[in-house]
Amino acid sequence: MTLPHRIFITEVGPRDGLQMETLVLSNEQKLALIAGLVDAGVPGVQVASFVHPRRVPQMADAEGLIERLPSSDKVEYSALTLNLEGVERACRTAIAWIEASISVSESHSLENAGMSVARARQEAVRMIAAGKRAGRKIRSSIQCAFGCTHEMEIPIALLVQTAEMFIAEGSDRLVLADTSGLATPLSVNRVLEALLPIAGDIPLVLHLHDTR
Repeated sequence: MTLPHRIFITEVGPRDGLQMETLVLSNEQKLALIAGLVDAGVPGVQVASFVHPRRVPQMADAEGLIERLPSSDKVEYSALTLNLEGVERACRTAIAWIEASISVSESHSLENAGMSVARARQEAVRMIAAGKRAGRKIRSSIQCAFGCTHEMEIPIALLVQTAEMFIAEGSDRLVLADTSGLATPLSVNRVLEALLPIAGDIPLVLHLHDTR
C-alpha cells in the first residue's frame, strides 16, 4: 500500500455536524466547541456555512461567529459556500479558507443548490475567482464524488473534468465529498487512482460519511 507521509485533519463538526441537528446552538456554545477543538490540537476546523438562513437556520449567524473566533496561528478556519452569494458573504468576514462546493449529481445539485451540474460548474469558476480576489485560500469540493442516492454511479470522467476545472481555476485544495455515504474501499481506491495524478502537488481531501 502507498500511504501518505502526513495526514491533515479538518474537523467539520461545528458546520456539517451541527447543521444536521434540530437544536440550534448559540454562538457561545459553538465557540466553546471550537475552542475545545483548537485546544485539542486539531489543525483545521470548518466553523460555518454561508447558506440561506431559512434553509439552514443552524448556520444563520456565521458572520457573528467568525468575528468571535479564538485567534490562533496553529489552526486553519474554513467556511462552506454553495454559490457566489455565499462566497461574497464569506469575503466580508475574516475567514481565511473558503470552501467552494458543488455537486456532480444532477438530482442532488438541483435539490441542494437549485442548479444543474453545468450551471454549478460555471458558478464555481466565479466563486473561486471572487475568493482569490479577496486573498482567500480555496478548498474546492466535489459533492457526491462516490455516488448519490438518486444516481448511484458518478462517471469517473465527470469527476476528472470537475477536478481539472477546479485546479485550473487556482484551487488550493481539492475535496472529494461522500455526501450520500456510499463510498467503499474499492470506490475510494478507483477515484483516487484517477484523481491523484491530476491533483499533483495540490492536497487531496477525503470527506467521508457513514450516513447509515
